[in-house]
Amino acid sequence: MDDWQEAAFSSRHIHNRTGRSGKSKHTSAFDVRKTFASYSVKCPSWQKALDANGRPQSEQDASMELYRLTDSGEGVVGQLFLPGVLHSSIILAGSRDSLRRTIADVESDEDETDDDEQEDEGDSDNIEPESPAKTRFDTFEKNSFRSPKFWFRWSGVPLASSPTAAPSKDEADAYRRGLNNGCRILHAGSSRKFLAAASSSLDDNLLTPKMALQDLLSTHSVNELGDLFRWRLLVLAAIPLAIAYYLRKSKAKPLDFKDYSHFPQPEPADPVRGHWAWIEKIAGQGDPRRQFDEMLYEEAERLGFPPVLLVDFRPIEKFPILFILDNEVAEQVTKPNKAFRTSMPKHPAIQQLAPLVGARSLVTTDRIRPGFQPSHLLGLVDVILDKTEIFISLMEGKAATGETFRLDSYTTNLVFDIIGIVTFDMDLNAQIPGQQSEVLLTYRALSEAFNKRPFGGVGWRDYFSANEREIRSRDKHLDGILKAEIRRQHKALVSGTTDPKSKNKSVATLSLADVSTLTPEILQQTSDTLRGFLFAGHDTTSILLQWAFYNLHIHPHAAATLAAELDAVFGPNPHPSAVIEALRGPDAGALLNKLPYTDAIIKETLRLHPPGTTARLAPAASNTHLTLPGGNTLCIDGLCVTPRAYTIQRHPKTFGASRNAFQPERWLGEAAKSIPESSFRPYERGPRRCTGSELANLEAKIVLLCAVRRFEFVKQGLGELDLGERGEVRVEGEEGRARTKGCMFSTHKVTAKPVDGMEILVRVKGER
Repeated sequence: MDDWQEAAFSSRHIHNRTGRSGKSKHTSAFDVRKTFASYSVKCPSWQKALDANGRPQSEQDASMELYRLTDSGEGVVGQLFLPGVLHSSIILAGSRDSLRRTIADVESDEDETDDDEQEDEGDSDNIEPESPAKTRFDTFEKNSFRSPKFWFRWSGVPLASSPTAAPSKDEADAYRRGLNNGCRILHAGSSRKFLAAASSSLDDNLLTPKMALQDLLSTHSVNELGDLFRWRLLVLAAIPLAIAYYLRKSKAKPLDFKDYSHFPQPEPADPVRGHWAWIEKIAGQGDPRRQFDEMLYEEAERLGFPPVLLVDFRPIEKFPILFILDNEVAEQVTKPNKAFRTSMPKHPAIQQLAPLVGARSLVTTDRIRPGFQPSHLLGLVDVILDKTEIFISLMEGKAATGETFRLDSYTTNLVFDIIGIVTFDMDLNAQIPGQQSEVLLTYRALSEAFNKRPFGGVGWRDYFSANEREIRSRDKHLDGILKAEIRRQHKALVSGTTDPKSKNKSVATLSLADVSTLTPEILQQTSDTLRGFLFAGHDTTSILLQWAFYNLHIHPHAAATLAAELDAVFGPNPHPSAVIEALRGPDAGALLNKLPYTDAIIKETLRLHPPGTTARLAPAASNTHLTLPGGNTLCIDGLCVTPRAYTIQRHPKTFGASRNAFQPERWLGEAAKSIPESSFRPYERGPRRCTGSELANLEAKIVLLCAVRRFEFVKQGLGELDLGERGEVRVEGEEGRARTKGCMFSTHKVTAKPVDGMEILVRVKGER
């Protein structure tokens, strides 16, 4: 068995070299009771011996069984089975001296043991009681210390009979007398390490204990069990083993934060709580409801705007996050390169949003890109105007009552209406109470349940909670509705019965245009894509509109400049009907291209209030490096990396002292040329940027054109105007910002949204 022993001595597990730091003062005492089990054994010499003797390969596995301590408590007793070759007793001891004493005790008591067996045969009451188990375990631990070497001794004879035949009396005597014996060393500092050492000869170092069957099979002959029953037992035993193996293999390698000590960090991380002490501190420096990006920006200012910042979110999150705060470094993450053809892949944690954006792979960009080309978007102007007219009517009603309300629900309903038509040619009737579609009601219920999830995501313990059950139920229901609509549209396309008026209007129709057979895979991809557009499409534009109306409210000069531009293009009539009539005409495209200040307002709003961001993952062992502005490089293999648009778009190296000011003029003329494209990334950049960004901008643009000259959206509560004694607006500073009572901010609700839902009242301009 030389090759077996050689493998044992060369094993990293056996020699306790699995860790980097050598011996640990935290090593726990070895619990020998956890080793009592049966083990499958891999032994090349066993197969060689069968081949050399001309015997067929055995259908049985080689195995080792450990089942009790010796009477002295200094060793572990077991058996080694190599079917067709060897059947032996084995003893493991915690030291060479313990093994020597144990073997001596066995050999000196041999004759006495034989006599006792003959006298006491069939009479178990006359057997001498063993030493108490606890005493034996204490003795073993005392003699093996905390990190024992296990000296492995076996005694046995070659088997001439069938491997399942019971050993003869002579063979049993041979086991005791030490014929054909050998020795092997196992080294372990804990029960877990011992199990790894004992199984080091197994395939893939996998331990396969059969403890669930041990008691049954030790009292019943396996041959007495029916074949079917034996297979059932094996299957039952295999199920928990398979689960345990999967969990063990899928468990991420523990991350040593010391490996990242050279990364810029806000402060040293605690070994247990990571950077949570720092997070709690910065949250307490302002309103704790504000989104994390605003806190991060404040800290970036304090730290001098480092290009990256590593924050350890463990144990709440399962991984640290590298925040990218510099536009040049962010480009390295989002641009394609030789290693990543479509840029660095998205982080798996994004799958937490699966109920809202779809859990599976989405429709390829090539199939949906036609739906977002400028020529196609221009054909959607009528649809957007139809839904905007309903919004205008609702605002007229609010102006008549003078009531305070949350603007977010109205902008969200408006955009839902538009995105429903654009995405899958379905009127969601989101703005009409009592007529809202099942798709909308289901998606909203799903979103509300999702927002109840705890920070850091959910674990397996939450799987059966009422909220998670509701999420799964709503998820399944929404998937069914969307798939039914996709089947209907595909059938109409294939049969040629598609309504010419709506043909090629929706993303769904365009993505199915070249699909002759609607396979389950394509059906699921399309369903997930539509769900993704429902989420991203409504959220982004709704948030953009709320902040645009507010910024125009507190920046009178910007509002006046915008009104002047609209007067020049659409005429002096401020009523929305004038704009709507012009945009329904043949010159809609030309008119929309004559509005640079309107475009600048949209860009400046997105710069100050980006609705979202992206998270990427550099795969482990990919040798991915980021180059910092100073030339230093950081290996980011296995890290979650995320460019933060909020900080990048307020970085002083690009936007200077006015970085926090609302100045649409920075996007006009020569001033705009000094802004690098990579410093503006509200929809992110590269191949993975938001597909519907131009649609979102078009929606916001048309709504602003129709509403800003007709209505004044007056903020109430936090961030409202701090008027003078005579009710006048008091403007401060070069930026022309009105004085306000407090400062509005965003809070995190899946995306960054105005903290109070933008609480306002609406007035018709010129009326008091």
